Amino acid sequence: MKVKHYGDEARLDYCPVCQKTKDNPCFSVNIKSGLYMCHATGESGHIDKFPEIKKELEIESTDSNYVKKEKVINDFSELIINSNPLNEKWYEYLKGRGIENRDNINKLVRLGKYESMMIPVTDDQKVVGVKYRSLDKKLWSEKGSCLDYLLNWQNITDFEYLVIVEGEIDLLTALEVGFDNCVSLPSGAQNINAIKNQKHWLSKFESIIIATDNDDPGQECLNKIVYELRDLLVPLEKISYGKCKDLNEILTIKGKEKLRSILGKTTKIKTGYKNFKIENGSYIYFSDKGAVKVTDFIVKVEAYSDNYLIGKSITDGREREFKAKIADLLTLKGMAENIGLYIGSSSSLPLFINYLKEENKEKFIEEIDYYGIRDGKYYDQDSEVVCDKRDLKITKLSEIGPLTQEDREWLEENLIYMRADVNQSLLGICWALGRFHTQGTYPILEVSGTTSIGKTEYVEFISRLMFGGRENIKSLSTLSNHQIRAFSSCSNLTPWAIDEVKITGKFQLEKMTELYSTIRSVYDNKIVNQGNTTNKLTEFHLCSPLIISGETKLSDVSIQNRMISTHLTKNNKGSFEIYKKLKNTDILEKLGKAVLMDRLENGVITVNNAVLNEVKDERQLYNLTCLLKGLKALNRVLKIKESIVSGFIRFLNTVFSKEYTATENFIELLKLVEDAGIEDLESFYVSTPYEHWARFQLLYTAIAEQKIKTHSTLELLDMNTLKKQLIEEEFIVSANEQKRIRVDNFTQETKNCKIVRFKVIK
Repeated sequence: MKVKHYGDEARLDYCPVCQKTKDNPCFSVNIKSGLYMCHATGESGHIDKFPEIKKELEIESTDSNYVKKEKVINDFSELIINSNPLNEKWYEYLKGRGIENRDNINKLVRLGKYESMMIPVTDDQKVVGVKYRSLDKKLWSEKGSCLDYLLNWQNITDFEYLVIVEGEIDLLTALEVGFDNCVSLPSGAQNINAIKNQKHWLSKFESIIIATDNDDPGQECLNKIVYELRDLLVPLEKISYGKCKDLNEILTIKGKEKLRSILGKTTKIKTGYKNFKIENGSYIYFSDKGAVKVTDFIVKVEAYSDNYLIGKSITDGREREFKAKIADLLTLKGMAENIGLYIGSSSSLPLFINYLKEENKEKFIEEIDYYGIRDGKYYDQDSEVVCDKRDLKITKLSEIGPLTQEDREWLEENLIYMRADVNQSLLGICWALGRFHTQGTYPILEVSGTTSIGKTEYVEFISRLMFGGRENIKSLSTLSNHQIRAFSSCSNLTPWAIDEVKITGKFQLEKMTELYSTIRSVYDNKIVNQGNTTNKLTEFHLCSPLIISGETKLSDVSIQNRMISTHLTKNNKGSFEIYKKLKNTDILEKLGKAVLMDRLENGVITVNNAVLNEVKDERQLYNLTCLLKGLKALNRVLKIKESIVSGFIRFLNTVFSKEYTATENFIELLKLVEDAGIEDLESFYVSTPYEHWARFQLLYTAIAEQKIKTHSTLELLDMNTLKKQLIEEEFIVSANEQKRIRVDNFTQETKNCKIVRFKVIK
């Protein structure tokens, strides 16, 4: 019968209640009170019931109180207090072994009788033992010494790591190279009582490095320590000695830097110990306090990743599916909400989760933060990955059939007439298919026009080419900024749409200001955070293609060159027969799947954008390059007439030849003022074929007022920044002129005023 002592508690590998011998003990006895407990059945009582065990544990009766014979602990503190530091012989000896730091030496050892090295053993209150070592390596100790404590443990103040060595020379060696969190066994490799006695203290460390000697006794000692500490939560590690015997030999042969490097590069020790065991449809947890039932369920893990656990919990034959964040499962509340009631301590939950993962190593799957094309592979909800994104509806590839020859022939004949204007059709189609070949920065698609002209259907058809649909079209008025970010971080392939963009009031205008910032971030695929000081930040990788649809055309210059814009009208609506075919079949999804398969098989398409020789704006040139990739991708699956292709390129050159600058935006703002019919306009702004000037502050105020009145979405920077940009772009040709201006039409009063002179607009 094996017995382990933890303070006043003894744990046995044999349980007289269960009448079983187990590697993981479930029977414990308090040697002072005599009370026992079987942790498997819950039975408890007095050890008098089992006299053979009472005798084995040396428990005696005293007025019904049962106590173990106490060992007398001596106090040798005065012996250490009255001692001296080591002499020069010892310092020279230690120097010869690479140990020179006298502060470390004097903190740990003193000069003892017969010029020996005297090493105190302390329980942190007093010196309970004294060990001696002579220069010729003879070892002995004071009579009555207790050697159940590790050497140097009293000097350790932090618990980041711990190195355990076999003797005091290796201990001084570790201290010499800066590994201050080091302890030594007090009486060599054969005795690990100190490990057993201080197991609770050892459990506080984040990791334990066992560095006993590289010989047979040292390796046997390592195995004993591993076995003793196997049930702790602390990772156990070891080092690689090479051909050296111990730490001091590494120091003397290879030097301090090599020893530091070796101690810094450890290998994890696999203990093979399991703190949990399934019994009768529940989990039993084994700790230093015994065995206890912690659940009334068992878990069938189907998959897990770094942050998620997926599977079923089974209670009395009833199954409950779950997909839970591991962070949530580390609390009793989170465990109850996702899997089932955990009746153990919350401190054992991390060990329980690690146990489930260790038991299901082969079920580890990759975790991705969004769906789509990643590293040359395509991921959707059928893929063997875990993804937290649920906002976008993404059609699974497994639900889409192959593109038949009949489908190809119909598409080659009719797809470009999705709108009556072929170029309007190709603009959206190429925008969609270009995304298969462009990861990262991608243009926004803007679809504008009045009501009842098929905007929503157009957006839906474009989205379905990338496995989206109507479910991903959301009204601007119902969206929060958080929702916009959530939708924009679901997939780098399937798009979503902000619909019904119509600026009709101050609230909507303010909302658009927020939206502009998000649009710019989506275009650049930025990662943004949302949260506050009391809540955990949510991270959004804004990678999803975005469509803006509505009656209001966005005119902010910083947005315009991030968008591909198309304006739909009643005149360019497609035929009803084509609309019906696209609406009521999955032919668009089939085309998208065919393009995706071609992309995965043949790689990314590259194009020469030299054909876009009329496009001056660099951002728009990049945006249209994405469309050219989509055009080429379409051509690899369908046969598009060359005349249609060349006509589309001419269309792009014409429509997107405008360069979006601060000056262009400002000219649009000037039109707001010119169209407003302001009575005294000439007193601060004049625009004729011969001169163009303004009193800039008054003009800026008038622009700001008209922008509010008209709900304009044009960008208006602060006055000084705007003025600086117009000077840099040479639209303001003179910034500090004086001009005599009539300031009162009734009195005809004039005065000298400061003006800016603009370039004349022809």
